[in-house]
Amino acid sequence: MRGAIEGEAIRLIVLTGVIPSQALEAVEVMHTSTLSSDRSLLVAADRDFHRAIIAASGSARLKRTYSGLEGEIELLLAQRQDFYATAEEMAEEHERLINSLRSRHYDTAREAFKEHWQDLQIKLLDQR
Repeated sequence: MRGAIEGEAIRLIVLTGVIPSQALEAVEVMHTSTLSSDRSLLVAADRDFHRAIIAASGSARLKRTYSGLEGEIELLLAQRQDFYATAEEMAEEHERLINSLRSRHYDTAREAFKEHWQDLQIKLLDQR
């Protein structure tokens, strides 16, 4: 579900070319944090990044649908923190997503976000 919702948001962002300032602010929080002391801050920054992507779509329907999933998504984001070696690695990964949006090329952006989602899925399933 997350991929479908964010995928449509990505399409709309690529069309407008508007990079949400809240996503940029979230990446800055990631840059200035550390995994060891700021775990909850990093989870919030990750959540805020993806929330900003949805909000930037301008679609009330996407925002409403995403809002219904946010609790589940935040649990995944909290688990994801264990997969980063450093907060800087997390920031760099999200900067790649921003750069993919700046390309204004849907396939490029969609592929970058798809890799982001699939990486989490693979790492979560490999724990079992």
